[in-house]
Amino acid sequence: MLKSLFGDLGMEQASERFADTIAPEFAATAVLESVAQELNDRGQIVDRHLTELFVSGSASQAMREHYAAARAELDSRMRVITLYDPSRMWAGGVVRALSDAGGQPIERLHLRDEGSLVSLAMIERTTLHRRFEDTLKVYHADVRADRVDAELIPFALMERSQLTGVVVGPLSSASVDVMLKRLVEATQAPTWHCPAIVFMLPVGATAIANRIAALPWPAQLQVQTINEPLTSAPAVWNALLDQWGRMVVAAEAQRASAAAAAAAAAKPAPALPAATPRAPAPGAPKLRRVPDATRAAATLDELVRLEGMLGCALVDLASGSPVAVAGTTIDMELAAAGATEIMRTHRRTLAPMGQRGAPEVVDEICATANGRYHVIRSVAADPELFLLAVLDRQRATLAMVRLRLLNAQAHLG
Repeated sequence: MLKSLFGDLGMEQASERFADTIAPEFAATAVLESVAQELNDRGQIVDRHLTELFVSGSASQAMREHYAAARAELDSRMRVITLYDPSRMWAGGVVRALSDAGGQPIERLHLRDEGSLVSLAMIERTTLHRRFEDTLKVYHADVRADRVDAELIPFALMERSQLTGVVVGPLSSASVDVMLKRLVEATQAPTWHCPAIVFMLPVGATAIANRIAALPWPAQLQVQTINEPLTSAPAVWNALLDQWGRMVVAAEAQRASAAAAAAAAAKPAPALPAATPRAPAPGAPKLRRVPDATRAAATLDELVRLEGMLGCALVDLASGSPVAVAGTTIDMELAAAGATEIMRTHRRTLAPMGQRGAPEVVDEICATANGRYHVIRSVAADPELFLLAVLDRQRATLAMVRLRLLNAQAHLG
């Protein structure tokens, strides 16, 4: 099993030549060697991962038609994420990093004007295989021509994506206004089907966030803003992937709720005798859903296999005791008690920390001490439960563990 910063990679991604020699727990980052260049019958070097598309007329419409044909060939389990990066800061680096980490090639589509052969844009995409989740196709458009029809090419990619990540880099205020205006116009077009846009803003970009919130976005479109330090391609991708995970969890919860409502509507309600409602007794404990022990044990067994994982637990916030534990190298009961105090303290201090009006649930806490990482992740389905992972800093990949914890809390729901 190959493991990398961007998640587990299936054995099918490893070279067949080494399949018999790779141990089941081999940990490494796959290095993609360039094998795309070949020679044609005239001895010229060609790239089998590069396609030329000659455009006559509207470049965005040509991209839209080509993209529709390409989407028809995708597996139904694949999901598409489009990166829009007007300042050209991170999107290209994210695609290259994903390609290197997953051992997948970068497929390029070069759009040229049919008459002048001028380069209009280079479309890049790569594939990210995930063992427990849907495969992701990540797109990025590098617009090279200063023409209106070329500048609309990225919007043709966004239209049928499941998620669009907009990286707001060092742009002037006027450039930000133009970008937002074009985005709003694109989302109101009949061809727009993307359900969610995530704006990735620099830390402290409150004015831009306020401008985004004030725009007339379509009612069915989810628009979110996140303010995190964008210091590297993995940081940009992990922030976007975290939002993708939240969107998937919310969609699953919405589907489950709709299915339950439909089942309840189809089933006739039994007649009940009239009863006088009684108020609950003072101090009576609230009824809580008991977590499924089998599912919790299976989830922790998957987590404890991660490289560098010293121990993990599902903890009850009310009592501070573990509901389920995996890993025997450390005292998880003692670690759970300490993590409970940390979680309670953060909940109490959200408002003094400036999170006015924020919910009391803390999504994630990460602490570093004595060569270890301590990562605490709330369970969305039950705010009174949280996952605790204790890691060896020298061997663990923090970004991968955070992603797996995010997926684990969704499975527990």
